[in-house]
Amino acid sequence: MLSKSQELNLIHLAVYHVLNTKSEVQSDVLLAAAEGFSALANNEDFSTNWQRFFVDASGQVNMQYKDNFMMLEGAVVGEALKDHPDKKKDLRPLLDFFNKIRRTYG
Repeated sequence: MLSKSQELNLIHLAVYHVLNTKSEVQSDVLLAAAEGFSALANNEDFSTNWQRFFVDASGQVNMQYKDNFMMLEGAVVGEALKDHPDKKKDLRPLLDFFNKIRRTYG
C-alpha cells in the first residue's frame, strides 16, 4: 500500500490539498488531517523508509516536498491544537516526525 502511495505521490498530493484548502475547512477537518498524517508517521514501514517519499522521479531529494510537508506543522497541526489541545498526545508521532525532517536540513 505504501509503495503505491509513493508511486502516485499521494502523500504530497494530500499535503498540497490540505494546505490549499485549510482556510475553507473547519478545525475538525484539520484535526482529522493531522491525525491521518500522525498515523502515517507512526507507521513502521513509513518511518523506517520515509526518505524515499521525499525524492523526485530521478531519485534526488525534493526539497519542495519537504518544505511543503513542514508547512503542515504550523498551518494544520498548530491550528488543530489551538481548538483541540487535548489531542497533542495523539499527534506526537507527527510532531516527532517534523523534528526528524528538520534535522535533515543543512
